[in-house]
Amino acid sequence: MRILRMSAVALAVLLALALLIARLSRPGRPVPPAPTASPAPTAVPAPTAEPAATPQPQATEPPQATAAPPEALPTAQLPQNFEGAPPTDRVAGREDLIGLYWWMIYSGTDTVHLAELSLSRDEVAEVVDKFSNYFDAYSCSFDPPALRVTFKAGLGALLAIQKGETDALPEADRAVARRAQEAVDALIRPGMTDVEKELAIHDYIAAHCEYQFSEDDADSNSARGFFLNGKCRCAGYVDVFRLLGRLAGLEMEMIGGPTTRDTEGSKGHAWNLIRLDGLWYVVDATWDDMAGDRAYPFFNLPPAVFGSARTWDDSVFPSGARAAALDEKYYYFSDGYLARSAEDALDFAVRQIDDGGSAWILFPEDDYARETAVALARHYGMKGRCDGFSGDMALSLYRFSLK
Repeated sequence: MRILRMSAVALAVLLALALLIARLSRPGRPVPPAPTASPAPTAVPAPTAEPAATPQPQATEPPQATAAPPEALPTAQLPQNFEGAPPTDRVAGREDLIGLYWWMIYSGTDTVHLAELSLSRDEVAEVVDKFSNYFDAYSCSFDPPALRVTFKAGLGALLAIQKGETDALPEADRAVARRAQEAVDALIRPGMTDVEKELAIHDYIAAHCEYQFSEDDADSNSARGFFLNGKCRCAGYVDVFRLLGRLAGLEMEMIGGPTTRDTEGSKGHAWNLIRLDGLWYVVDATWDDMAGDRAYPFFNLPPAVFGSARTWDDSVFPSGARAAALDEKYYYFSDGYLARSAEDALDFAVRQIDDGGSAWILFPEDDYARETAVALARHYGMKGRCDGFSGDMALSLYRFSLK
């Protein structure tokens, strides 16, 4: 019996082995390999503008960029054939002149001969003043009548890139075009949203530009100042922002006018406009840069929040709807910046002050500025400073710092 039991056990073992071998020999799904950690993506470094006063001419094929589609342009002010003949050769009023200047800007036409010009020199100069951030210079002859303009370096480079004509640019502006394309190629990655592209360009400008207080440097009023010297006035900021934004596929414009911060003799200020989901927003890279490292108090604000703090000529404002309220989708919201309570404001302000010496806090609802200032004084055991920007905007925006 014992021998029979042992034989049965042995037979069972043999049968089990046979079944296992047969099962393993059948085709089936391959066993997936053990997961391995993917290498971290390589960060794209922001290009550094080389301070070269005399850049070398380029023999390479000029970079190409896709022009904004006609339907994305302010079509209410532009003729549909802006790449063809001028919309009119008879300027009988201000509206005709504004439409003609828009056509010149988008078609890249620097001279238009007219059959009739019924405006005075002062009237022409007043309109040109509204477009000053597009033009470095202009002239108007009355006998025979003609308009002539010189585009700012950034706009000139943009038009040349779109047409594939960068070799025809002046030597310095060829460098502007080349470096602008290089910057966009480094900053913009596939899959980025429009606001992510805008933010990347905004930060790139802030990181590589210093505000030029002197008015003696003409280059500082255009993209030349940024790419050749790393210094700009507000007109230079808007020129380079528009250049890089358009190359990245964004719909960007500019506008200018007086502000409540202007001092006596000031020529006013300039800022950019960006259209997101069909609405125009204001983005002011100049004031953001002067506010401090990685500060965003003027990033994609609705035009209406400025109230009487900024004035501009509505007749030259790009057509289309304007954002009417603070938009959490497009305004720069982040932890440590937008406070919805006094507790949040104190926490955010302490973190920012410890990190950089000052803090920007926006209160979109109730205003906790006084409470925050008192709490900061207690926290640090010293007096502080609270600068209110509510006069500039219909929002409660403050900068807190220590004395």
